Amino acid sequence: MKTKSLKGIFVSLTLALSVFFAGCSMDIEKPVYSWSLGSDKASFTVTSVKQNGVEQLTESYKYKETSYSPELTNYLTYYFDSEEYTTVTFTIENYVAYGTDDDSDDIEPTAYNQWVAFLTTGNAEQWILRPDHYSNAKINSLSNVYYEGNAATPNTYLAGTYGDTSLWNGKLTIKMVWNPLTEVASVHVSKTDDPTVYYYSSASKDAITKRVTLGSDNATFTVESAKLSMKGSEQELLATPLEQKNLAYWDFGNYLMTSIPGSEAFTLTYKLTEYTAGAEAYNNFVTILFDSDENKNWALRADNWSNESFTNAPAYTGTTNSYATPDMYNCTGDVYDTVTVSFDGEATYTVKAWRSDDESVYYEASSKKQ
Repeated sequence: MKTKSLKGIFVSLTLALSVFFAGCSMDIEKPVYSWSLGSDKASFTVTSVKQNGVEQLTESYKYKETSYSPELTNYLTYYFDSEEYTTVTFTIENYVAYGTDDDSDDIEPTAYNQWVAFLTTGNAEQWILRPDHYSNAKINSLSNVYYEGNAATPNTYLAGTYGDTSLWNGKLTIKMVWNPLTEVASVHVSKTDDPTVYYYSSASKDAITKRVTLGSDNATFTVESAKLSMKGSEQELLATPLEQKNLAYWDFGNYLMTSIPGSEAFTLTYKLTEYTAGAEAYNNFVTILFDSDENKNWALRADNWSNESFTNAPAYTGTTNSYATPDMYNCTGDVYDTVTVSFDGEATYTVKAWRSDDESVYYEASSKKQ
């Protein structure tokens, strides 16, 4: 460990585990998990590490062309209770990604030689979420997990968006998330000063089949709360408010993205404050649903915009739209917008929106799987 705080965490954990195992009990009700950040021959300086919003780093830590290591040698590691929703956010500066294999047929230029993220589970399995196609099958003893969008080949990474090293030279934010309700680990990377540039990947022991994104199409608002309900339980997905500001609908950066394994019914409820709509009906919130079973993106958003712009996407059914007067969506005082996204577990996705001072639903759209 490379900081006083990390050393303290490690020592405390080691002592606690030694006492625990000395008691002769091997039943771990709350196994310890950890998020780790490392480097595969890239250079950068870690200037901040916040675990659930609390700063953990006492001094900066430099990676300089450190080789990838499944033993987590020289990695920064933070531990947490597997039953708690946990985010670990790294801010890194002076990032230099080198990139290799420009002539490779199966790896994009600079797809590796980047940062490396590890989730280590309570039974020492490692889930590696890094920006390339690297396969867990290439490392003996590591776990077999599903990476989003790869149900047919569960051990294969999606490619990252790393076609140009200059894109990533600078200051980045790497957010690692563990959701105990869905048991999904995810990593979201963006330029710290430009959230429209991003990389997103998620992994789970069960195939991830759904992804819900919430964002903005040239509107401004703050997501104060995002609650996921499924299997009779509820989970808050935000540790701190998330601002959405004048993003185009295709710029997924800083969108709130939630990945869900299996085909369980679910509901996501978002509370939006400081909401200022644009001049047109379509300058409002945006919801885009991805269903890997159908291999389709479905855009259910605050206008009558056609899904025909998405490949293989079905048309809306039952759409209502009363976004003729944008002023009705501008939130002041204690007024806020609520947006719900639900899936019935079999065929239908629904999006509804209303204001806190008017409980009548003013926007509703649904789409059925074909």
